[in-house]
Amino acid sequence: MKLLSVIIPSYNSEDYIDRCLSSLEVIKRKDIEFLIINDGSTDSTEQIVNKFIKRDNRFKIFKKENGGYCSAINKGIGVANGEYIMFLGSDDELIADAMNRVCVELNEKKPDLLYFGTLKVYDNGKEEQDPFTIYNDKFYSKTTLYDLHKESGKKTSILFRRDTSRCYKRSLVGDLRYYGKTGISSDGCFAILVASKAKVFQFSSEICYKWHLRDDSLSARKKNKTVLMDELEVWDQFFEQIKILYPNKRVAKPIVYYIWSNLVAYKELKKLGIEKEKIEPHRKKMKNTFRWFSTSKYLLLRERIIMRFPFLFWFKIKK
Repeated sequence: MKLLSVIIPSYNSEDYIDRCLSSLEVIKRKDIEFLIINDGSTDSTEQIVNKFIKRDNRFKIFKKENGGYCSAINKGIGVANGEYIMFLGSDDELIADAMNRVCVELNEKKPDLLYFGTLKVYDNGKEEQDPFTIYNDKFYSKTTLYDLHKESGKKTSILFRRDTSRCYKRSLVGDLRYYGKTGISSDGCFAILVASKAKVFQFSSEICYKWHLRDDSLSARKKNKTVLMDELEVWDQFFEQIKILYPNKRVAKPIVYYIWSNLVAYKELKKLGIEKEKIEPHRKKMKNTFRWFSTSKYLLLRERIIMRFPFLFWFKIKK
């Protein structure tokens, strides 16, 4: 078994995948594998990847028909051999020295999840550390997500968003996979569900990930009807899993606020003219999930206020 599998979903990435893979090639550890999932690319992505495969057997490519970001991630999880897995955008990079040190921590401390720093790189050349990934080098053992957030608050914000900036123990992920097709909201939902299963958390002060924020990236693209409806399907499955993982209903507050963030999708679909009949079943599941958490009269009253005036709570969702 390898220590770490780095999963790189790729679709028509010829403009930047060479930079991405070059950053991996200089990581000297032999117990890492780099899995490029070619999601039906029609450009020279595969030819560029093959150059790295020829000179370094840690690189492997898996070809599939185009199915979207989520299917590529799921394929990568399915073929990974590492004790740990992590996800890397084909337009992003890893910092070799920092990754080498993180692998030492994985070997020594064996956490369920290890979080590290991310450097945001803008098209204009500006760089800054992602504020959600700034933490002291502190190790948390035998702690639930609920208690961890209760103890550390905002320092744990990254646990409830995105899917990068961390290593996941593969046995903890188990059969859990990404929901939907497009990847919108799937990453945050996946991150929360895995963290909800964890009992050992580790935070490293190492800055390992270079996140290139491109104007045409997945997260920057405008959502259309298909994407928004796919997002609602993701939420439906997320709600079901949350109820299974939290039978005692002791849920960290950011998860409750995260549930309300999908109000944005409903609002956008309404603007785009989607029939109410298509949206209402999803909206009902969201309301029922919140009510399931709301065991006090105060929370039920709060729920009714949110449904009437969601903008009053938007600042909570943004945190």
